[in-house]
Amino acid sequence: MQTGKREFWIDHIKVIACVLILVGHLMQGLQNTGIMKQTFLGGYILYAMYLFHVQLFFMCSGYLYGKSEHICDFSTWIRHFYHKLILLGVPYFSFAILTWLLKNIFTDLTNIRTGDMVSFLFLSPGTTPYWYLYTLFFLFVLIPNTHNMKKLLALNLFFYMLYLISGSFAGNFFLLSIAEYGFWFVLGMLLERIFLSMDSSRKDVFIAGIVFECIFAVLSFLLYKNFIRDRFSPWTILLGFVAVVGICLITRFACYKRGENPIIEWLVPYTLPIYLLHTIYAAAIRNALLFFDIKSIQLHFLLGFCAGFFGSILTAMVMKKLIFPYFFFNPWKTVSMMQKNGINNKKIES
Repeated sequence: MQTGKREFWIDHIKVIACVLILVGHLMQGLQNTGIMKQTFLGGYILYAMYLFHVQLFFMCSGYLYGKSEHICDFSTWIRHFYHKLILLGVPYFSFAILTWLLKNIFTDLTNIRTGDMVSFLFLSPGTTPYWYLYTLFFLFVLIPNTHNMKKLLALNLFFYMLYLISGSFAGNFFLLSIAEYGFWFVLGMLLERIFLSMDSSRKDVFIAGIVFECIFAVLSFLLYKNFIRDRFSPWTILLGFVAVVGICLITRFACYKRGENPIIEWLVPYTLPIYLLHTIYAAAIRNALLFFDIKSIQLHFLLGFCAGFFGSILTAMVMKKLIFPYFFFNPWKTVSMMQKNGINNKKIES
C-alpha cells in the first residue's frame, strides 16, 4: 500500500517511459544503418510507441507540477523560473554541446544532424535528444500552476486545438514543441486533480486500464495497417490519450496494492542520466560492432541496450560519488550534497 505523499506509481511510469525511449532509439538507429530491415511489425511497434512514450514523461512532469504550491505572485514566479532554468538548463546545454562536439568529430556516432552550434542549441533543438529538457522548461514557466478544474479543462482544450494545427509550426521548433506537448503536460495537471478523489485500490480501476490498453492496441494497429498515420490528427492524440491514461490506471492500481518495487525505487534517480547518455553509449557500441563487420540484429540490440541502460547508470553512479561532476545531471541535488559534505567536513575538523 502506498503511504505518505510519495507517488510511487509516477516512479514506475518514469522507468517504463525511459525503457521505451531507449528501445525506440535503438530500433531507429539499427534501421538507419541498415542493420534492421524496415518491416511492417517493426514499423508498427515504433509507430505505437511514439504515440505515448515521450508523452508519458510530459504527463509525469505536469502531474508533479500540479502537486506543487500555487505560484501566486511575480516574485514566486521569478524564483520558479530561476530554479527550472538551472535544473533543466545545465543538463541541456552540457549534454547538447557534448553531443554536438561528438557528432562533428565522429561522423554517425549519434542519430542526429548538426549545423552550427547556436542553431543546434536554440533554433533546432529537435535535432538533439535533449529537446525534451528545452521544451519542458518553457512548459514549466509559461503554463500557470492552477488547481482550478475549469481552468485546467480550458487549458487542455486549448492545447488540443493547438496540437491539431501544430504542423503549421514546423519551421519554429519552440512553437512546434509547445503546441505538440503542452496537451500532455496539462493532462498531467488535470489527472492530479482527478486522482485526488479516486480510490485507485478498486479493481475496476485496473479493469478500466486494461480496456484502455486493448482499445489502443486494436485502433493503433488498424490505423497503421490502413496508412492513417498523420502525426497531427485527432486520431493521434486520441490514441496517445487512451494509452497514457490506461497506463496510469494500471500502474496506480498495482502500486496501491503492492507498494513501491525496490528495483524501480533504485532505478528512478537514474532515469534522467539514462535519457541523457543512452544515445551516445548505444551509438558507440553500434559503431564498434560495425567496425568489426558484426551485423547481428540480436547482438546489436542486446549490447546497445545494455550499454545505453547500464552504462548510463554506472556513469551517473561514478559522477555522484565524485559529487561535483554530478552537477551536470542534477545541479540542485549536487549543491545540496556539497553543502552537506561541507558541514560534515567542518564537524570532522572541529
